Parts: sequence; structure tokens; C-alpha cells
Amino acid sequence: MAGKDAWTRTSGSGAPGSTAPPSQLAAASEAFAPDAGPGAGPGSVVVAIGRGSDRAAFLTGLAIARREGRDLVLVDRSAEGFASPYTDLRGDDAYRPTAERLFGSEIARAEGREGTAIYLEAASAAGVTAGGWFPTHAGYGGLAEAVRRFSGALLVLPPEAAHPSLAERIRGVVPDRIQAGIGRPVVVAAPERIPAAV
Repeated sequence: MAGKDAWTRTSGSGAPGSTAPPSQLAAASEAFAPDAGPGAGPGSVVVAIGRGSDRAAFLTGLAIARREGRDLVLVDRSAEGFASPYTDLRGDDAYRPTAERLFGSEIARAEGREGTAIYLEAASAAGVTAGGWFPTHAGYGGLAEAVRRFSGALLVLPPEAAHPSLAERIRGVVPDRIQAGIGRPVVVAAPERIPAAV
């Protein structure tokens, strides 16, 4: 990083981009203002990040959470794999994420998820309570578990979900199928309508 006040804009997987502090991301979320949709009862906004244009998904989820006074749950799909992201040899460390609770920006950073940490800080700057979570199953299974575990009222997916790749279809990340399976509204984020430098 260039300095303590500079933040690298990244995808949830940590891919570098332009610089933007969390406060600018929080302000940028106002350009994304879709309705939660019918059937969104009380609960949190669950957002899939870490694959695709997760910045658009984050900004959409943040806009909904901010407008409707909901909590935000960021599901970092970059952790998806063949093994549980919670299985390692560190034992019971206070700074170790667990499948039972959400984590904050400090743990995200310690786990090498700088993009997730920035999104969590941006949510805080916007006055939204947010936490991150690593799915224990790939695709649909992990997203559905996050919605159940953290009282999700709706799920936000990146723009690519409108036309999922073969790999995403195999993982079950198809908006109509997810909505039918979880019984909650699914919002597919629109592509970004703001300059990438923000």
C-alpha cells in the first residue's frame, strides 16, 4: 500500500484494482438502490463476494442494507474448495474464523482477504453492521447455509449470475434455482454504473 490512508480496491479474492478508501465505497453504494423485492421479510442482506464482479454485488447489498436498516453478511466465496476453510492446526485461537460466527475486518486481513476487510470497513463507514463468513460448501450449498445460519432475508449475487458460467451452473449458482431453494428473494446486481476509480 502507498500509505496508511491509501486502500487498494480489490475483488473479494484479493485481485488489485484502483485505490478507494472505505468511505468512498460507502458513498458509492448510493448509486446502487434496487428494491429488496417482494417477500423480503426481516433479516440480513447476504452478499456473495469473491467471484466475479463482487464490488457491484457489495455496493448493491450495502445500498439495500443501509436503506432498510438491515445487517450485512459477506460470504467470501474465494474460500470455496474441497476442504473446509475452518480446518487447520491453529487450535482455538481468538483470531481464527469459525463456521458458527461472522468475522470482522481484522480477521479477514489476518486470513489474507484484504478485499473482504475493505468491504467490511466500508459497511462500517456507512453505518451498517456487517460481518464476513467463509462458506463450508461450494456454490448453492454455501450460500443457502449462510442465508439459514445468519437469518438472511435476501441474497445478492454479482452481475455475472444473470448469465452463469458452466462452472457456476454446476455449483448451483443460478438465481431462479437459488430463490426456489432458499425461499427468499435473490437480487442480481447490475453492472457498475460508477467510475472504477471510486
